[in-house]
Amino acid sequence: MADSKDLDALGELMKNGMVLADGDQLDVTHHFLAELVEAFIPASARRELHQKILEALTARAAPLERLAEHAYRANVPMRTFMILERTGDLALDRGDARSAVVAYRRALELSRRELLENGDTVMDTALVTFSRKLGWALARAGDLAGADGVVREVLDLTAPHDSSRARMHLVLGRIAALRERPRDAMRHFGQALEIVAGVDAPVERAVQQALGRLRRQSGDPALAANAFRRALELAGPSGASPAEHAVLELELAEVLLREGNQEAAVDHAQTAGLFAVRAESPALEASARALLARAAEIDGDLAEARRLFEAAADLAARAGDARAWRRWREAATLAS
Repeated sequence: MADSKDLDALGELMKNGMVLADGDQLDVTHHFLAELVEAFIPASARRELHQKILEALTARAAPLERLAEHAYRANVPMRTFMILERTGDLALDRGDARSAVVAYRRALELSRRELLENGDTVMDTALVTFSRKLGWALARAGDLAGADGVVREVLDLTAPHDSSRARMHLVLGRIAALRERPRDAMRHFGQALEIVAGVDAPVERAVQQALGRLRRQSGDPALAANAFRRALELAGPSGASPAEHAVLELELAEVLLREGNQEAAVDHAQTAGLFAVRAESPALEASARALLARAAEIDGDLAEARRLFEAAADLAARAGDARAWRRWREAATLAS
């Protein structure tokens, strides 16, 4: 039973909003106090507590980020790997590179701990996977030197002719491109292609797409178009989604328009629009309409260009992309 001093202390905590009373239950609301309480719980009991919370949150279909937090603390490695990987992947998809870094870094730390404690060589695969994903997330977050180091650290854990090694070279090439080292990027992409060409369609498609972007950036639309065409050839065999198809069609249409091949550019932009509709992506639809508008502008059909730019702006608004909406509205005004 609590004495008067304990009750006085509890009353002070409640008065300052650090603890809330909920019937016969007390909720610790201040994060520092919560961490202090958790630190005094024995490790085994703490893991059991997080396991129970994880099960309860899973039953309630809680957000993935909350599941990841408790899975990481519950010491259930394989389940934690799956949750953390999914959390990182979704964070990258929505452009939140920093959250992805946290998820992948925790997964990497866990795989290293499991390897040291249990000597399970299966963890080598986890080390490679999460190092590669962490490296790319770091690059997306702007830490290019750190990204390069994380990937190179585990490169030798991959077999010389394994697709995992090709994926590592792909990421190293992308990082080199971001560091404005096109020769290094091209070397890594070439090494990746030597491993996967004609063998692993999804990885080869990703490498060809990266090559196309690098050549476009280097001012060589003809070679960029060749790379994007090859990527499109691989889109079907590699199981590309409608959104991935749309992006590839748009990228090819863009370089064809730069080459001056407007007819082919329009064909690919129209195809991109169809894939964007299937993907239910108004943002990609907006990009397709805008590219068609630029082609119409080059042909001198300003009325059609204005109509297409306005349509692109409306689609961008539906997608919640304020920057694209403003860009296409301004383009429509200039085409008047």
